[in-house]
Amino acid sequence: MARPGIACTTFPFTGLPLRQAFDRIAELGFARAEMVVHHEPEWGHLTPAGILRDPLLALELVEEAQRQSGVRLAAMIVSTEPYILAERGEFEAACKLARRAGAGVVTIRGTARDEVLEIRRLRDFTAVAMEQGLTACLETRSDTPFGVPAAAAAVAEHIQGLRITLDTGHLLCRGHGPATWGPLLPHVSHVHLRDAGGDDAHFQVPFGSGLLDVDRLLRDLHAANYEGLLTAEYIGRRPEDAVTFEPDPELRRVREYLERALGKTAN
Repeated sequence: MARPGIACTTFPFTGLPLRQAFDRIAELGFARAEMVVHHEPEWGHLTPAGILRDPLLALELVEEAQRQSGVRLAAMIVSTEPYILAERGEFEAACKLARRAGAGVVTIRGTARDEVLEIRRLRDFTAVAMEQGLTACLETRSDTPFGVPAAAAAVAEHIQGLRITLDTGHLLCRGHGPATWGPLLPHVSHVHLRDAGGDDAHFQVPFGSGLLDVDRLLRDLHAANYEGLLTAEYIGRRPEDAVTFEPDPELRRVREYLERALGKTAN
């Protein structure tokens, strides 16, 4: 069994051009990146609308960032504006960009709107991603019904091809500790990893100071034959966080810890 890969999110570097964000990721010792695509420009490096409007420019930006930094785009998280008329076309454009740039996984942000409409939306998005040869993963976000492990697992069982992005921070900050993650594990194809406490004010905390049991998570993933990515995902400084800290040292610490732990697992 191949050991999981390690990637770094572009989230903390959204104020920088994409090529500089990839440079920072390279400086932190990562060889892979997960790029944030968000309908609100301040949250991502590209917007779904911008990709749809000029897909070649978007591809050029990604290719330049990869070429300059030596960091490979391995995954994307795509947040479209839910239920607007252009949403499906924007998501499809983002998936085409992911395929052309070499990413294999696209994480979808669910919504808390009407359940029937949301299931249709997720089923459609899963089919769009699969048409591009991508793995579609639903994130366990705390502000959606899918932040509850059993609910996320039920949706993955219901929609053929849909997988799960297990986000440790979102789960932990709503009181869903590792003991509750069992139903998710057979469906997990991607992981967002950061430490967190047990409430929204501790959505992210310095690595090693919160409730995240990395060793247990890695053992559980290994038992589930997990071979996907582990993305170190700190968001950056936020005024609502109870503990303020710089993300760069924590991202580096996550990488170093995972490299040591996965090395032991491989042996």
